[in-house]
Parts: sequence; structure tokens; C-alpha cells
Amino acid sequence: MSTSNEKKELMKKHGITVELKFIYKYKNYRYDDLDQAVHYAAFEQQKHDQRNT
Repeated sequence: MSTSNEKKELMKKHGITVELKFIYKYKNYRYDDLDQAVHYAAFEQQKHDQRNT
């Protein structure tokens, strides 16, 4: 199974579909959900700000 056409034919034969998935990255962390990524980034920034005041 080396060509994309062969893969597509196998998927079609077996009723398999494929979907793109977004991965949100913040530093070394990966998130499936943008809200979680934003929440953690804001949390870290808040901790950073508190240490520097």
C-alpha cells in the first residue's frame, strides 16, 4: 500500500473516512480544544505577572 490511490481505494472499499484535526500548541503543550489552550496560557501568564510584581 504505497500510493495514495491505493489507500483511497481501500478506504472506499471499507467505508473508512478521514478528517483533519486541529492541534493547538502552547510552548510544549498540545491541546485539542482552543479554549483549554487559551485558559492555560492565560493562567501561566498570570502566574508570571504575579512573580514579577
